[in-house]
Amino acid sequence: AGTMAVLSCWSLSSVFAGEVMGIDRREFTWEGLRAACKYYRTHGVRVIAVLNSKVAKEHEVPEDLIDEVLVAPSCESHGVQCSDVFCTDLLVYRLAMTLGCQFITNGIVKEDHGVSTQTDVMAWLSGQDGHSLRVEFLFKKKNDGEFFPLKPPPLKAASAA
Repeated sequence: AGTMAVLSCWSLSSVFAGEVMGIDRREFTWEGLRAACKYYRTHGVRVIAVLNSKVAKEHEVPEDLIDEVLVAPSCESHGVQCSDVFCTDLLVYRLAMTLGCQFITNGIVKEDHGVSTQTDVMAWLSGQDGHSLRVEFLFKKKNDGEFFPLKPPPLKAASAA
């Protein structure tokens, strides 16, 4: 499968909107994801960018990002009484857990958040794997919003013989 990373579209959008564009962090933009994808592509890392289902309905995925974006299921369609943000965050964490790969987000897990009911995910997030694979980031405003992770990307996996 090669080297992978799971990205939170909402976290990337929020930080890019606020820090680079100087607009309300709740305004959705694709530019943060675009900058992160560019960075990881140059480092040979395959990206899975998890997008909230409500955002996906309001903002069509651009052609240049369609191969990376994975829309999280809507909670309502599965009879779950919680926020779609919960489903999105949970998918980010579960993918990273299952794939054993970095997950890129500046979001924080709150105790009242639905993820706290998922004991295996909470144990993973608070354990060594969750800490070592979580990657926070910033954007360099002076360099047109260049993506800058606070941990280096994983080394390219050696191809199996």
